[in-house]
Amino acid sequence: MITFEKARDWCITAHGNQKYAEIFDYSYHLDAAVEVAIRFGITNIRILLAILGHDVVEDTRRKLWEMLLAGFPLSSLRMISLVTDKPGATREERKARTLPGIRQDYDAIIVKLCDRIANVEFSIRMHDPKFKRHVAEYTFFRACLYDPNHLQARKMWQHLDMLLGWKPQ
Repeated sequence: MITFEKARDWCITAHGNQKYAEIFDYSYHLDAAVEVAIRFGITNIRILLAILGHDVVEDTRRKLWEMLLAGFPLSSLRMISLVTDKPGATREERKARTLPGIRQDYDAIIVKLCDRIANVEFSIRMHDPKFKRHVAEYTFFRACLYDPNHLQARKMWQHLDMLLGWKPQ
């Protein structure tokens, strides 16, 4: 199995010159998503590897089989596959085809939550207009992924609810 450091380097190389928010090297987002995981007590290496790779297939020309050859474990690749947007003409279509499938794997939900929390915290900190999109999408996002029995994610959901000002209907 690939080490965390080698996986991080592999993913950064895969993202090439891609920028996060048109300003930062993409490593900024990968590190932020991993930091979210650590902050919420997520230390499972397979989940952390999936967090590093969560955007590779969606945003680069790299494929899951290349990640397998690089040493990413199958369990991490399954999570990456689940969180990778499915094809669709619009963002709404892609999310409608992707989010419900993530629910089948608690660890994939953790990956998606780390990604979303990192994105929301960034948009708040930088006064990014994408914050409004996160708010608008949240009811659907939460309906697809929230499971009251998923105890490991409970504090992450509470944090995201607070960040986005979500109140139960």
